[in-house]
Amino acid sequence: MTTFDISALVDVGPGNLGPPNTKELLPGIFIPDPAANDLWPGIVSDRNVRMPLYASDITVLPPGAKGPYGYMELGHKTGVWIPNPRMNDFRPGSYTPPAGEKPIQIEDIKFLRPGDPGPRGYIPLGDSGVWLPGPPENALSVHPSGHATGPDDADHHGKSGKDVFDVNYHHLEGLAQRHDEQAGQVAQWADAEKGFADRLLETHGKVAYATYLNVKGYNDSRQVEAGAYAQRNADTAVGLRGAIASTRATDESSAAAFKPPTSGKGVSTV
Repeated sequence: MTTFDISALVDVGPGNLGPPNTKELLPGIFIPDPAANDLWPGIVSDRNVRMPLYASDITVLPPGAKGPYGYMELGHKTGVWIPNPRMNDFRPGSYTPPAGEKPIQIEDIKFLRPGDPGPRGYIPLGDSGVWLPGPPENALSVHPSGHATGPDDADHHGKSGKDVFDVNYHHLEGLAQRHDEQAGQVAQWADAEKGFADRLLETHGKVAYATYLNVKGYNDSRQVEAGAYAQRNADTAVGLRGAIASTRATDESSAAAFKPPTSGKGVSTV
């Protein structure tokens, strides 16, 4: 087993290759790859671990929320915050590892398909499909996978006082916004060169007329297909917001009617 060392994270940026004997955790972020030991035994080990990651040190917040002092976000807008390995460089002694807790092992990380549910007690790194063992309270959680905790829960979740009904509406709204953005980007791409065929005909005349027809046909079909795709994204955003409103209303109603069981000794009437 190989300890997850925060100080061993390498951020080279999305689309770039990572260092030797590493594997990609998130786009552009690499961690040591224990599988490298199959070829070079001992090349990846715990000999030089400087700052292990402990599940109890992980803080989960709504994506985009500001994390605690001395923490850094693991990935871009994942909502998962971990201790910054340079925390003690700035303020010596400000971080001490939890006593008696075993650090997270790289082999414990789950790489699933985006959208697939993760194991119980795990937390997702955004929408990447990567899951980490979560804080201790996460192992006992009965909340939906979108649940997150933080200082602004009331604003983002619409808490009703009955945590069992708590849902991360902020995250769902973010998905709707993403579909809106995709619709706009696709429409913009489709319109980018729609006049190219006409400009080609003007500059090259009848010699290039066959090419003009081919280009014009391609651009026309691109606009139709892109328009349909953009409309599907826009419709999805509208439908998702409708589902959010409906679910939230049901959630609040159910929470208001929910009466948690009370413990107490029964009274015999015999």
